[in-house]
Amino acid sequence: MTWFFLLFLALAMGILILFASQNDWDWYWNNYKQRRMVNLFGKKFARIISSFFGVVIVFFSILGLTETFNSKFEIRDNSRKLNQKKIKTRDEILKIKSIG
Repeated sequence: MTWFFLLFLALAMGILILFASQNDWDWYWNNYKQRRMVNLFGKKFARIISSFFGVVIVFFSILGLTETFNSKFEIRDNSRKLNQKKIKTRDEILKIKSIG
């Protein structure tokens, strides 16, 4: 349950970064880290870099959500396969070896 919350939080943050960088929101660009990036690279290139990071965060959060959903189904399938097989205990194996 915490993975879902963290992935949705990352998705929301990525979308927020993407919109804030493209819409030129002042509260976003007045942050000290963003101001430093603007001073180093210029506003246009800083917007491109920031948008790229937003897209990467969105991509990996969606990828994480799909992997989380897929892994839940695989675990259920594996548990069914294990329940169908009859697993012999160590004692049963030793009895078979001693008889044969």
